[in-house]
Amino acid sequence: MEEARARGNEIIDQHQKALEGVFKTHKQEAVMQADTRIKTETASARQQLNTVTSKGQLKLRRQLSRVQNELKNKLFEEVREMAEEYMKTEAYNYLYPILQKRRDSQMGIH
Repeated sequence: MEEARARGNEIIDQHQKALEGVFKTHKQEAVMQADTRIKTETASARQQLNTVTSKGQLKLRRQLSRVQNELKNKLFEEVREMAEEYMKTEAYNYLYPILQKRRDSQMGIH
């Protein structure tokens, strides 16, 4: 009877060790799967962040370009208006013929 009990205890111990081994293997696989999942999700989150950042940068560049063009057009319009106003002044009417003669003489036109 004692021998049967010892044998039973031995079988239980072997079974317990086998279960512990299976559990250890399962735990290692679960940890590896979790690490892989974390790395995959981290890479995906990084990619999404990069995409959102790139879209935001593109939008800002377009806005900047639009504003620069608007400012450039406004500046050219203001300069044109100022030139037109200057062309109506006595100073322009006085200087224009002098500058025209100087230009003609430099170009060899008499």
